[in-house]
Amino acid sequence: MKTFIFFTLLIIFNTKSVAFAKDPIKMLIFTGYGTPNNVYLSGRVLENEGLKSPDSKRSAFKNLVDNVHRLESDEVKGAEIVVILEQQSWQCKTDNDGLWSIEAKNMHPSLTLGTHIVQVYLNTESAEPKGSGEVIIIDNKPSVAIVSDFDDTVVHSYIGNKWSMAKQALLKNPAQQKPIDGVAAVYQAAAQAGAVAFFYVSGSPQNFYERINDFLNFYKIPTGPLLLKNFGSDPLFEQEGYKTKRIDLLMQRFPKLKFILIGDSGEHDPEVYAKTLEKYPNRVAGIFIRLVEKDKSPKERFINMQTAPDYNNAIATITNWVKTK
Repeated sequence: MKTFIFFTLLIIFNTKSVAFAKDPIKMLIFTGYGTPNNVYLSGRVLENEGLKSPDSKRSAFKNLVDNVHRLESDEVKGAEIVVILEQQSWQCKTDNDGLWSIEAKNMHPSLTLGTHIVQVYLNTESAEPKGSGEVIIIDNKPSVAIVSDFDDTVVHSYIGNKWSMAKQALLKNPAQQKPIDGVAAVYQAAAQAGAVAFFYVSGSPQNFYERINDFLNFYKIPTGPLLLKNFGSDPLFEQEGYKTKRIDLLMQRFPKLKFILIGDSGEHDPEVYAKTLEKYPNRVAGIFIRLVEKDKSPKERFINMQTAPDYNNAIATITNWVKTK
């Protein structure tokens, strides 16, 4: 019955794009990243659904409406856009999922370190930008960054219980979700100790980009690029291969960085990180795995990894890894 109700609601809300006039255009610009000379930018062009900001008092039904709108987002295909970063510009078109991406290599002049503003125009005739976002520029020298999973690593998502997971994803907004104990303090400490960036590599859909970003901001957890799954091109149920590819890409784009890998035991993070350590033994500063409730995994699964049910006693361990350049 629960499954029937869920899919019935999906069908009902999915008819809105047929029954009603189109919504205004919305530019969603993903947090970009790169080095002073090589930059990676991406985003989506969507119809604006008028989604609400996090609110701890919002009803489950209103959350359901918002979250279903996120999942059935109306993409704008073939939109011509102009992307501007520090007086340099690029033109491109969105694909069938409303996505656009740019790999700008050999930038001249080089970008300074830190955060820069990216502006996106709908076309070359637009007088005003339709959206703005950020790109994080990291020095190409020995330093340490964080690669973190999100679900059940940063937020309680209850992946092991499908009904509890559905309630979290559909009936709650970021202000009503609960972070893992101690995660904000540990990630803040890592940033203060010198972690140059936080990359969140998650199997959550790109449709939840704003939801995840809102959660990180609401609980004052360091933000950063969200490398999420594109259900239009990434295999729906693949976890290991998807995450491995994203981490490999970071290793290639930042050849002088070391990475701290943080995940949980609920799905495949230990296996993904073990393969990463085997492939890049000198590039992994440490691995921390949060043990989900009732985890009965054999110890062999966590060789060369630190494990705990939360982050309350992990500050010293992770900040020491950050200082290992």
